[in-house]
Amino acid sequence: MPDAVFDEPNTPSGFPERPSAAPIAIAGDRGALAMAEAWLWIHVQSPMASDSGSSQQRDDGHASGVSKSAAPDLAYAEVVRRAHGVLKPLGFRKQGTSFTRVKGVSTQRIAFQKSAWRTMDDPIRFTLNLYLFVHELAPDADPAKPRLENFHYQSRIGSLLPADIDRWWEIVDLSDVDAVWSELEGAMVGPVQSWAEQATTTDGLLGCTPAGRGIMLVDLAAWKKRQLDS
Repeated sequence: MPDAVFDEPNTPSGFPERPSAAPIAIAGDRGALAMAEAWLWIHVQSPMASDSGSSQQRDDGHASGVSKSAAPDLAYAEVVRRAHGVLKPLGFRKQGTSFTRVKGVSTQRIAFQKSAWRTMDDPIRFTLNLYLFVHELAPDADPAKPRLENFHYQSRIGSLLPADIDRWWEIVDLSDVDAVWSELEGAMVGPVQSWAEQATTTDGLLGCTPAGRGIMLVDLAAWKKRQLDS
């Protein structure tokens, strides 16, 4: 049986899976070796750990000296790094693979989510989850650190894209990064950024939290009704 990687448990309240900061359990010595190898490459050998911005690659697109089982994690980490480069200038702070910003009347979070189960030889499938925390509805809470279950609105990036489908990307190794990032970057600097900015005002919140496009807590639904009736 192939080694399995379990990223994160399912979440309650009907939202299937929450964003994963990192794999939390790896079965078998081969899995542990692959992750250790990935960590070493990311922090010591990769362009992210140096100013040169260059890396040697084999013809199959894997980083030189990196095993096939570690390649998806390296590629995924590079996509997250590029996303950080887009979101940091907008005021988002990175924690793991989540990016959070307190601005205006809400806290906005954009979080990567990997598929929950895969073997070590499978590609990584991922999407982005979008969260909103409305300050007025929880005045005693720290707006910079809301608990995941306390976000008032949750949706996925696919709801903002023209096709309006649950969009997932698949990545095998570093040779996939440019193609995946080309599409994802367009979504992040376009509809995702617009969504986050819209959520900073009361009027904007009414438009960027449509019913049927995400999970809305009852208190947000009641708040929206009061705003529309006033």
